Amino acid sequence: MSGFVGDLSEKQSKALDELQSRLNGVEFPGPENDDRDAYLLKWLRARQFDVDKAEFMLKNHLSFREKWNVQSLIDNWHPPEVLDKYMVGGLCGFDKDGAPVWYEPFGYFDPKGLVLSTTGNDLTKMKIKICEEILSQLRAQTKKLGKRIDRFVIVFDLEKAGLSHIWKPFIDRYNLILQVFEAHYPEMLKKTFVINAPAFFSIGFNLIKKFLSEETKNKVSVLGGNYKDVLIEAIGKDLPAHFGGTACDPDGDPRCVSKIRFGGKVPESYYLKNEFMHEGRLTEVFIGHGSKLELTYEVKEKDHVLKWEFMTRHNNIGFGVFYKPSPDTSRDQWEEVVEKMRCSCHLVPEIGGYSCDKLGTYIVQFDNSFSWVRGKKVFYLIELQREEDHES
Repeated sequence: MSGFVGDLSEKQSKALDELQSRLNGVEFPGPENDDRDAYLLKWLRARQFDVDKAEFMLKNHLSFREKWNVQSLIDNWHPPEVLDKYMVGGLCGFDKDGAPVWYEPFGYFDPKGLVLSTTGNDLTKMKIKICEEILSQLRAQTKKLGKRIDRFVIVFDLEKAGLSHIWKPFIDRYNLILQVFEAHYPEMLKKTFVINAPAFFSIGFNLIKKFLSEETKNKVSVLGGNYKDVLIEAIGKDLPAHFGGTACDPDGDPRCVSKIRFGGKVPESYYLKNEFMHEGRLTEVFIGHGSKLELTYEVKEKDHVLKWEFMTRHNNIGFGVFYKPSPDTSRDQWEEVVEKMRCSCHLVPEIGGYSCDKLGTYIVQFDNSFSWVRGKKVFYLIELQREEDHES
């Protein structure tokens, strides 16, 4: 049995009933409440119908949506100009079954330029927004076609890709994005077609595949020189002419750049290197190898934002924010409100903020425990501001 609605084994059906019972009364994101069975089955399939694991994964996702304020991100957040112009990819048409197709001309992407021009926070936000846009497209197709369309296709184009595309600081960031996709947008991928793969493709793929589930890896097909025939067979002739189909922009552009961003070289004018907004007010601290630094901030009134900017002199550092509701709350009960991740802030300052909607103690953590050898010199400014001051 496939594990989709209407095609469940007895064991799968019991797992669905059990998960429904455990999550009775829990509100899911917007439209997902309208078809709870289909939504829950997605998480069950991602964990091979292990109810405990599926429940944990889904609850972690709901917490993730709250931490990143996903609905506000969808409605109100606009990416920085450099991402809007130079991040590659876009939705363009559908395959023969009605699944949306995302084209990613990765070889036209400038990894170093984007790393030096954007914060990891903004890059993650953009990828979340893209995933939510694809989900919206899936819902629209389901409504339009009268059948469930809940997975999309990726055409991953490596034309013009070079060794710069496996630059380690970029790969580190890209792996974080992959982890977000795997943990919070499961069972969305129908198929990935890799085209124009260079000889060193296996090197790059080995750097990222450990962050991919077996199910995702099994959906990747690396095509040879006949890739246009394969794409037409899977998608149809209504794919961009640049990839072997017939579709073009109204002006005749075969790449369909009105829908697909082809990126390009990022001008150095966008680089953020050493551009702290408050450089003269930074605190300098050394965090030894295998160590952490924790800074506490008491929120006693509502409508406050915890704002940060930081950079290291050399090498990356882990960063996260935790919430402690009362003084006697044990460490293992702290709530992670900003997911801890390693930031390449030796290349570009990391700048961000978190709306403290609950009163209590917030702990900012710089984590160097993963480094067995190197200590890190960190320069930071962390402040609590009123919401209106932060927005101005």
